[in-house]
Amino acid sequence: MLEIILIAVGGALVLISAVYGALRRFSRMTWIGWQLLIAFGIIFGLGQIDWSGKVGELGTFIIALAEFTVAAVVPLILEYVGRRLLVTDRILKPGTGEMVFDRIFGAVTAIVTTLSFFLVVGAFGISLTETMMGKSLFSMEIYAVIWTGFFKKYALDLFIVALYLIIIRAGCRLGILNGLRVLIVFLLVAGGFFGSFLLATRVGFGISFSQWVGGLFSGLPRMLGAMIGAVIVTFLFTAICFVIAMVLNKLMDMGIRKLRGVTAVGIIDSILTGVLFGAIFLVVMVGLYTGYHALGNMDIDAMVNSLLGSMGDLFSSMGVENLGDSLGEVGKILSDFTDTLVKFVTSSPLSGMVYNMNPLLGLI
Repeated sequence: MLEIILIAVGGALVLISAVYGALRRFSRMTWIGWQLLIAFGIIFGLGQIDWSGKVGELGTFIIALAEFTVAAVVPLILEYVGRRLLVTDRILKPGTGEMVFDRIFGAVTAIVTTLSFFLVVGAFGISLTETMMGKSLFSMEIYAVIWTGFFKKYALDLFIVALYLIIIRAGCRLGILNGLRVLIVFLLVAGGFFGSFLLATRVGFGISFSQWVGGLFSGLPRMLGAMIGAVIVTFLFTAICFVIAMVLNKLMDMGIRKLRGVTAVGIIDSILTGVLFGAIFLVVMVGLYTGYHALGNMDIDAMVNSLLGSMGDLFSSMGVENLGDSLGEVGKILSDFTDTLVKFVTSSPLSGMVYNMNPLLGLI
């Protein structure tokens, strides 16, 4: 029954995606579905290489991060080149046959994007669930062959590469100039709010205006009316600052668009931000894996039992002698959870290399 429901839902999603893609057209759609498939092909190929014992632990760690980076960056480069050839730099208008192909391939691309999304997220969720449960979720023979025998091994690597790709892609699209624009607008709005508050409560003109507004609420106590007047004047001045900030934001956006229209500037701007976002992702990833390793090496069960043993007299004085035994089970549950988490983190080739060869492990 479950298989029938999944097939029906999948068929409906494929149909909806196909219609959307045909209407949207290939040239105007995101190509991230194809990028994820290319990334999977790259990590599958790189995952066949065994670096252990050849370049040392630090070298293996660096190679693992480099392979993640290659799998995330190569699809983005291919998209850039493809769009320049097919969309951006074209001279002749598309003919009828090309327009038909554009819609047909748009439908195919939309289907691939939908399936890729569920492939990445679903594979991650199923792999994590099965690792936690210690058994397979489905008993179908084809499931055992395709999933358990092959794809499950790469589920975590694919999920990490997908996140990495999306982060770098977002950085490249944002650009340093746009990032600075967003930061400037945020500072203007935040500064406008605090400046408006000070103007309404500390400056003579603002105080008088706030008291006048508060006086309109004649039925309220004078102090409460003054407070309401200050709040209203603060948000009124903030609204004016917000409008000014939005006008400046539009002007800056227009200038940045023209500046990024220069190929060299646009490429450098995108690359710098993409590198920055990618570096931040790697730092966070390595930090999380270091934390996983610290948890995996802790004897949480023994720590909890030791703590409960030192608190035995306290439990007795409270008349709850059995509380220590009940809480002792919590230590075992936490210990089993951390062991399972480590097992999941090391379930994929590249992820396992980052976990096992992390040079920060000597510091903890």
